[in-house]
Amino acid sequence: MDEQQKDVRRLLRRFEIAQSESEYQRMEKQLVKKFGSPASLDDVVWAIVNERLLEAMKRKDWSLMQRLYQEMARFLYEQGKDFFQQLQEAVRCKLLQYKSGGSFEKVEILPELDSECCEKCKALAKKQLTIEEALQTMPIPVQDCGSGWCRCTYLPVT
Repeated sequence: MDEQQKDVRRLLRRFEIAQSESEYQRMEKQLVKKFGSPASLDDVVWAIVNERLLEAMKRKDWSLMQRLYQEMARFLYEQGKDFFQQLQEAVRCKLLQYKSGGSFEKVEILPELDSECCEKCKALAKKQLTIEEALQTMPIPVQDCGSGWCRCTYLPVT
């Protein structure tokens, strides 16, 4: 197995998206046909992830969408690229999952209170909002979080 095959398998496992390497090859062929040039490993995996997102959106599978957006954000973050939109979408999907469950109406912000927690995140600790308020204002993730990657989360308030 060559290095590219190892990278393909690693990325497919990371995103938990492809059924097999044949799915990777199918998408790679589609992209070559569409753009007329070889597609990079990242582009093929990104296209498969977006295909999975569309399927999850149709089913309103908020949990899968959250996981995919979270991994997309992490992937971009590790490459030094702007990841905030994907991280924000992951949080939005979590809120929509809570909303669709209908068990509660409020959430509380829980920052990761450790040495890396920034002052902006600390200031949000224990703040309670209705799910609708959280979806409208999206106070987390904090865009300019001092730790570089906002680790705040929502907890349901019962």
